[in-house]
Amino acid sequence: MTDQNKTEHPPPAELEEGIRSSSDEKVLAGAGVLAAAAPAKRYCCGKLSRKQFIWLWIIIVILMILIIVAVLLILFVGGRAMAQSGLNSSVVNLNELAIRDPVECGGNDASAALCLDSTMKISVKSDSMSSTILPSRNDIYINGKQLGYVYLPRMDVAGHATTQFTNDATLYVTDRAVFDEFGVDVMLKDTVSLNMKGKMDVKGLGITFKGLNFDKSVSISGFNNFTNVMGKSTTAIQFFPPDDELRKKYWTDVPGVIQAQFGYSGVEVPNPTVITIPNVGNVTGDLYYKNTPVGVSVAVNGTSLIAKSMSYVKNMVVIQIRNETLNIVNEMAAKLLSGQEVILLLHGTSTSNSIWTNAVKSMYMPTNATSPASS
Repeated sequence: MTDQNKTEHPPPAELEEGIRSSSDEKVLAGAGVLAAAAPAKRYCCGKLSRKQFIWLWIIIVILMILIIVAVLLILFVGGRAMAQSGLNSSVVNLNELAIRDPVECGGNDASAALCLDSTMKISVKSDSMSSTILPSRNDIYINGKQLGYVYLPRMDVAGHATTQFTNDATLYVTDRAVFDEFGVDVMLKDTVSLNMKGKMDVKGLGITFKGLNFDKSVSISGFNNFTNVMGKSTTAIQFFPPDDELRKKYWTDVPGVIQAQFGYSGVEVPNPTVITIPNVGNVTGDLYYKNTPVGVSVAVNGTSLIAKSMSYVKNMVVIQIRNETLNIVNEMAAKLLSGQEVILLLHGTSTSNSIWTNAVKSMYMPTNATSPASS
């Protein structure tokens, strides 16, 4: 039988299946041997499996997040508390307050009752960390009532030290009656207490803490009704003949005045306070000797009060004689002519600068007069 005539018969199905199964078993057996020969990969010096290593990293990331959150809470919450505590414990002193003439009120401050050019010299003593107080509005109160406000500049406060600041700014008076009360208190009281309040943004630890409460009581010295302060004549009274206008105003048109003498006198006015008022105006006041009215004093070149110093004022003095005061005026004149000390009391009645009218009206200043004989 030739090859062409041979018929090819496939192997029985059972035999083919057995061959295939035997082959698969060998493959699986080989894979098992290979798997057994290659150990599982270990991490962290062979101490952790892959699964354990992944969980370790998850825990580390969570801990880092918690630490960052805790640090931020400490900085923002604890830091804010530290900044507020530092602001509360700081000591603020008003070393000088200069109040000058009115200026124009404008912008958002146009509703102010009065706007005055001013300078505040402030010292801040801090027992806390260094910080920066950003520009802010500061409200000023006296006797529980708002007087006005000023805008404070950026202030870099040194830690555990005293820092000086000078603020040239407008004093915005919100209540004219309270400002008048302030002027009267300065004249009559030994100490005048002001409250300074505001919301301040403070920068410290590289973070800005907004809206911190600022509430400080500041005390400044007053004239104390000139109890321990006395004006002093620096020149003798230089008498002169009055013109018709002066004669009428202070003599012939004044009821009860039968005679008058006119003269000029220089007076030194002490200012023990930290308040500077460059222009009080031409102050007019009644003169008393032993509680008896004896005349009038009028500043002719203005009155300027400089903090912690003496100011020179040139006055026109009018000695007015009435029938009922003739004896006391003669007594005063005799002492002046003989070189004896004469204490006159000046009670303010008006001033050419209406801003200070109420303050002047509350003024009672003793003055040591100088006689012509002692000049």
